[in-house]
Amino acid sequence: MSEIDSLQSTVRDVCLALDRRDWNVVRRILDNEIYWDLSSYTDIPSTYYSAESLIEFWKDLAKSVIRTHHTLKDFVVTKTQKQAKVICQTGIYQALDESASSIQSLHGKYKFELHWDRDQWKVNSITFLFDYQRSNDDHDKIELKDVMKEFLLNEVYMAES
Repeated sequence: MSEIDSLQSTVRDVCLALDRRDWNVVRRILDNEIYWDLSSYTDIPSTYYSAESLIEFWKDLAKSVIRTHHTLKDFVVTKTQKQAKVICQTGIYQALDESASSIQSLHGKYKFELHWDRDQWKVNSITFLFDYQRSNDDHDKIELKDVMKEFLLNEVYMAES
């Protein structure tokens, strides 16, 4: 597998692990501290989080939706010997009920920054660049950005300086 393929695979693996709520795999791929930027969607300033805090945030957020499915395409990868950036188009689909009759989706780009750590690529920065949101059921639509804002404002998730 080429290094470019390995970087794309790492990004796919972390998104798939988030979809599956496989927190052990997510933790294995994340660096100890993550720069996380959702400011284009939540109006919350970007900041650093410990991997454990970010995973706890995702666990809490997962309680708001039944299922999540990331789609990733149009990868652009740049790398040096030990650093890399992976940018890709994404659609994040969320089923809001068991029958998946109520679905909302977020669309935009992800920008991942990674570094080589011993024997694998580790994600140390995730930026989501929001384009648009859709829902097939506006009546029951969750304003996910409000849910995210509530969690992000909770100091429990902030990385300790």
